[in-house]
This record gives sequence, C-alpha cells and structure tokens, in this order.
Amino acid sequence: MSSSFLWEKSAAQVINLIKSNRVTPLQLLEILESRINQVEKENSVNALPEGLRFFGRARLRAKEIESELQHYRDKPDETPIGYLWGLPVVIKDVTDVAGVICTSGSPLLKDYVPQADHPVV
Repeated sequence: MSSSFLWEKSAAQVINLIKSNRVTPLQLLEILESRINQVEKENSVNALPEGLRFFGRARLRAKEIESELQHYRDKPDETPIGYLWGLPVVIKDVTDVAGVICTSGSPLLKDYVPQADHPVV
C-alpha cells in the first residue's frame, strides 16, 4: 500500500486498513514519525518538541500490538480491546505519562515528571 498520504485518512479508514492487514501499527508509527519530522523541518511549528518524542517506546508497544492483532486474526470471534486499538496517537505534554516530563506548556512545570499515566494514556 502506498503510504505517502496515509496520514490524511480518517481514524476509521486507518482502523479498517489495520483490520484488513493492509498496514500495521508499526508501519503507521513510521509514517507518523516521518510526517512529524517533515512538518517540523518545513515549518518549525514545534508541535511535538524533539526532546518529547518517544518513538522507541512507541515502537515497542506497536510490536506488542501487532502480536495481539495476529491473535485476533486467528480467532475472529474474539474482539480486540477497543475500536481504535492499534492506531498510533500523539500524547502531548499536557497529559501525564509516567516518567515523562509534563510541562503543560508552562515554565513553572519544567521539572514535573508524573508517577502515573493519565487514564487516557
């Protein structure tokens, strides 16, 4: 599948691609990382500061999810955990992620490192 404009698709379209095994969560993560780097290089928007990009951590989770997805492909009568399962999402530094600096855009919180993930994580 051509991935050049995969980032333009809706979440529902991407989930259908995952379910049909036309794209994997790891491939999606690579596309996301490439797109973030491209936009940052072209526009310097600093939407996801380089020091807060944890793609290595995300890749490990994507590989786990791919194994779990295979389980559900082998047993189609079972349903994965959620509708958006396998879809990479960006967690900005306004949401607590255990062990990761969470500034909420404020210099007052420059050293705040939450001990636990927010429920949405």
